[in-house]
Amino acid sequence: DCFAIYQVKHTDELRDIRYEGLEWLQSIGQTVQRDNYELVYTAPLLPSDLKGDTAEQLFYRFNNEHPVDYGHPSMSVSDIVAIKRDGKVSCHYCDSFGFEQVPGFLPDNPLKNAEMAVEDDYGISMLSGSLGHDMELTLDGDTENTLLLNDYFTFESGSYRKGLVAYPLQELAEGKHTLTFRTWDVYDNPGTARLQFTVRAQGAPRFDVTVSQQAPRTSTRFITTFAAAEGQATQVTTEVFAAQGMRVWSATRTVTDATQVGIDWNLCDYGGNRLHKGVYFYRSRVNGKETDTHKLLIP
Repeated sequence: DCFAIYQVKHTDELRDIRYEGLEWLQSIGQTVQRDNYELVYTAPLLPSDLKGDTAEQLFYRFNNEHPVDYGHPSMSVSDIVAIKRDGKVSCHYCDSFGFEQVPGFLPDNPLKNAEMAVEDDYGISMLSGSLGHDMELTLDGDTENTLLLNDYFTFESGSYRKGLVAYPLQELAEGKHTLTFRTWDVYDNPGTARLQFTVRAQGAPRFDVTVSQQAPRTSTRFITTFAAAEGQATQVTTEVFAAQGMRVWSATRTVTDATQVGIDWNLCDYGGNRLHKGVYFYRSRVNGKETDTHKLLIP
């Protein structure tokens, strides 16, 4: 279950319909048109959003309790919130008083998802499933066993155009393989990427931590690789230090039967403040054992 917020594009030709109710639109002979809007935010629904009227709950949250990665105006008249619950998508116009459904706002095959290091100029949506197109991964052309990766996708902090898929491909046979990845943008355009790779036999995984972006601007993901005993819990803590040696951020995850853990970081310190530009250092500890320390640049 998820939602998306659309706001009228900030152009001069649309200023007469921005922040106006449906009655005004009708009085000037206008209707609600998807082309007049841009997608500004999308995310999973929180449990608190499901208490009572979901649209009203989102209106309250996006006026009084903005998510930290939301950088647009508070929800207001003329905004549209698209809500996906139990596989069904509905669109709601924020009117002068309350919300009105606008069934024709999205096409019959509405919004889509993103990729393994996904970026789309038009924006990526989490509204997929039975009414739209899913994010799909096919291994070695086996379309009978296509994997749906919607639940493994996360947006890059502060962006609706970029994101990351983390899905474990386990027990692959040695030899060459081909991955085919398919996703869709918010205008119903598909995109396909292929990756060829070779699996070779090797010993235990190398104990270390890496980052998805060496010079991140909004967020990055720390990926810690380690050897783990079967059936036993493993505690992984990733730490970031300033150049002076002071620890500015850390996070911990506990997993079982895994040899790799990803931990996301939004470039903020313990207090939620965005760190200044400069050189930082990071490392991980796995059940108390430390990896090597590496350098990270915040540009």
